[in-house]
Amino acid sequence: MRSSWERARFTRWRAAMLLCVWIFGGVVGASPALEGTWQGRIELPNQHLDIEVVLLGENNQLSGTISIPAQGAKNLPLKDLLVSTSNDLTSVAFVIEGVPGNPAFLGELALTQDGEHIASLSGLFSQSGGTFAFTLAPADPIGSALDALGDLAATAEQALLDFQAPGAAMGIVYKGELIYARGFGLRDVKNNLPMTADSLFAIGSTTKAMTTTVLGMLVEAGLLTWDDRVRDHLPQFNLADEAVASQTTVRDLVTHRTGMPRHDLMWYNNTSTSREEGVSRLEYLPLTAKPRSRFQYNNLMFMTAGMLAASVANQPSWEDLMQARLLDPLNMHRSNFSVTQSQQDDNFARPYLIDEGEVSEIPFRSLDLIGPAGSVNSSINEMANWLKLNLAQGQFEGDQLVSTTTLDELQGYHMPMGSEPSSQEFSPPVYGLGWIVGTYQGKKIVHHSGGIDGFITNVMLFPQQDLGVVAFANANTELPQWLSFTAVDRLLGHPQKDWLGQALSRKKNAEAVVTSGRDDPRRKLKTKPSQKINAYVGEYVHPGYGPLQIELDGNQLQLVYNDMNVPLNHWHYDVWKSSAKAQDFVMRNHLAQFHHNLNGDIAKLSIRAEATAKPIVFNKQVDAQMKDPAWLGQWVGDYATPVAVLSVVQKGSTLHVVVPGQPTYELVPELGGRFHFDSVPDVVVQFDASTKNMLVMQPASTIEAKKL
Repeated sequence: MRSSWERARFTRWRAAMLLCVWIFGGVVGASPALEGTWQGRIELPNQHLDIEVVLLGENNQLSGTISIPAQGAKNLPLKDLLVSTSNDLTSVAFVIEGVPGNPAFLGELALTQDGEHIASLSGLFSQSGGTFAFTLAPADPIGSALDALGDLAATAEQALLDFQAPGAAMGIVYKGELIYARGFGLRDVKNNLPMTADSLFAIGSTTKAMTTTVLGMLVEAGLLTWDDRVRDHLPQFNLADEAVASQTTVRDLVTHRTGMPRHDLMWYNNTSTSREEGVSRLEYLPLTAKPRSRFQYNNLMFMTAGMLAASVANQPSWEDLMQARLLDPLNMHRSNFSVTQSQQDDNFARPYLIDEGEVSEIPFRSLDLIGPAGSVNSSINEMANWLKLNLAQGQFEGDQLVSTTTLDELQGYHMPMGSEPSSQEFSPPVYGLGWIVGTYQGKKIVHHSGGIDGFITNVMLFPQQDLGVVAFANANTELPQWLSFTAVDRLLGHPQKDWLGQALSRKKNAEAVVTSGRDDPRRKLKTKPSQKINAYVGEYVHPGYGPLQIELDGNQLQLVYNDMNVPLNHWHYDVWKSSAKAQDFVMRNHLAQFHHNLNGDIAKLSIRAEATAKPIVFNKQVDAQMKDPAWLGQWVGDYATPVAVLSVVQKGSTLHVVVPGQPTYELVPELGGRFHFDSVPDVVVQFDASTKNMLVMQPASTIEAKKL
């Protein structure tokens, strides 16, 4: 704190200044132009407080803001901006509006030696009776930032080689401007096409924050609240636990706390199921936690949230809603919602897989079913507009698209993720609404990553530093995340850490583990299947996961699910294991167990499709011909038994048995090519294709009925 004579001097200085000022108009003498960004500090006892002041307009029409990063204060408005010139001395004063204690600055300008430019503004800051020295200097934050990035391009190019990634790109928004936008390597290896800042790529789960932002706009419009029950807007919403479903809120959907784990195989590569059907399947997917008790990442809940948003907004689809509310206002005109559409563009990145040291192009993966969770495709240049919106308190090019209140809600702390930070520089992560929130090097960070076959994306915001970074690579690699932190460290003056080098070491260690080649001691060697190989063939269905087929290719079983064809290798007994070389990476190394019914038929197939839940059980379906009217027709007729004549009649795609003196029984198809009586399941019949006779089986006897 300053002495009493310094405080008195400050008071006299301010009073004298008021005698010769202009206040937004009253000109007294010439004065150097003050418009621009000023950076400096207030000298507090035993510490200093960094500040940034932005002044806009001419000296006679000044307005301005102040940011104090350490206090989380950003763009606080200034008032009473006073500029005075007397006897070649220019004084400047201003007050922070709306802050208790009347915080005021009063300082003098110092010019460079040539007298042409401003060197500094220094003086006293007062608040609540205390006075402290301050110094400000004209800043060139953009130029300084670019200087700080240094040889980032060379770092990125080397990282491509180290990580074997075909291409990458990065964009940096700082102080409201896109200061860096560049591609590295190739977007298309076969055709030797370079990656650019305009190359389209799949942004994956970084779509989630876009979905929640549009939901926030609907909240602002009064169409829903975050704590509305989902059923208030989607009455068809159900979960495995009715009590949980009835209380699940919109907020629960987008914070991964419904109690449902990922169940990603349900939607993965699923191009035949609509979102409406996808939502209807949710009630058959096992829950593994109590609601709001555990963070469990779930793309299906974001699918549901997107469908809910479209319904509330009376839009045909989530895509229509996003286009109207977000992409069009942000001038993201090439961004889209489907990899099919991306491939119609002149500049798109192709996806690649890095597998055991080999790099190969892979097919695009459709995310249409869970679009609201991750289907947006964009470019660095267009994603920069998304960053600008989030860093400018919801404004873009003068339009307030979303309120600061909503952004605060989206970027707030809602659900602890239950994981420890990967390094001491980070705080434990907490999920916001479509964002992950925490601190990095003591600074708030709002971020999310996205990953789908052949694309990895990372988006991060440092709101208090007015900094945003987006980076991606067209291969499965950690490169985007750690290249981003490398850039952030340089820009914010953090101690340099070799994030890329550490990630490369992890990559090499993981490859060494994969190739270690040790046998699994859980495998029971020298065992055989219980049935002939063709007994396992057929269609199996789960009400949540849908159908899968077991087919025979020569002497090898093949599992076909969501158009993914995976070779199965016998493991032990009635257990097979999906190939470690399956084309679809997510289908590798799954154990599949076949189960018998009481008749010895293969009746079920269980797969641990969700790592945190019990195995998912698929029920084998009866042969389709048993419902085929043409095939059924051959069994119509009378059959003689020692006690009565049974008549088999056909009604469309079903057979019925008429027993004298008894009700007519419908024959219900079952496994093994047999039928049972609908109301007496213990009575089973089987038709013999060679004799055309009917075998009638009961618990105590078996009778052959001859066709008459």
